[in-house]
Amino acid sequence: RFAPESLITRAQMAVMICRALDAVAGEGSVPPQPSRTLSFSDIPASYWAWAEVLRAAGLQIVNGYSNGVFLPESKAERCQAAAVLARALRLHRNAAGS
Repeated sequence: RFAPESLITRAQMAVMICRALDAVAGEGSVPPQPSRTLSFSDIPASYWAWAEVLRAAGLQIVNGYSNGVFLPESKAERCQAAAVLARALRLHRNAAGS
């Protein structure tokens, strides 16, 4: 189900960004690797988007909250989406230039 008028969750946003980075890496560049290792108390290893959320956080594209949670099922706010896109584009541009 595509649901173009529906809001997306923070987890879905992280998955989409990781897939986009992998897609452009398929065009000849190496996909960026996380520079840090994180975990969030509200995302168990069995969570469907666990790997992508941790990868995006490790790449410093998405952030959790100061209390150690990510809130993966919360709806993404416009400001969060804009910041995530800007960080992902900057990361891709930096990786492509190196």
